[in-house]
Formats: sequence, structure tokens, C-alpha cells
Amino acid sequence: RWYEVAQGLGWGIFTLMPYEYFANSWIKQTIRAWGVHLWMELVKKERPDVCAASKVLDDWLGPEGISGGPISGKQTLSIELDIPLDPVVEEVEDSED
Repeated sequence: RWYEVAQGLGWGIFTLMPYEYFANSWIKQTIRAWGVHLWMELVKKERPDVCAASKVLDDWLGPEGISGGPISGKQTLSIELDIPLDPVVEEVEDSED
């Protein structure tokens, strides 16, 4: 099942999946074999950003990195964000519910 996930979402997905949410037992025991495909389709639909990041990691690692080879000669990865310089904070009153 893990191989199916790697083929469907890229090997980089394993660096992006928090272990506390996707433990080994979840993919091996909890989710049914047919459910893996449905789960991957849901991830692709709801989190295309994660899927894109996984593919970037695959490209960066290359076959040798994915197979456990050295990555010491690779350029350092970074994340670039476009955030406003003047953040806006809006106070919201508590409801009485």
C-alpha cells in the first residue's frame, strides 16, 4: 500500500505526511486496500499544494536520493511565502452561546 501511495502521490509525500496522523498501522490495517486509491484521489483534489510539493521533492531528490543515495551535493531547498508586510488584526467579540 505504501508503494501505491508513493506511485500515486510521489515519494516526497512521505516527508510531508505527519506520522501522528498517518501511522504505519493506518495504511496497513485501518484503511482497506480499495480505500487507498480513494484517499489518494481525495488528497489530490483537496490538497493540490501538497501534491505539487511532493513532486518537487521527487524532482529534487532524483532516483538516487529516493533509493537512499547521497544528497549532500544538492542545493538546499527553501519555502518562499508571499505574505503582507502589514498584517491586519481584527478583534471579534465572543458570542453568548
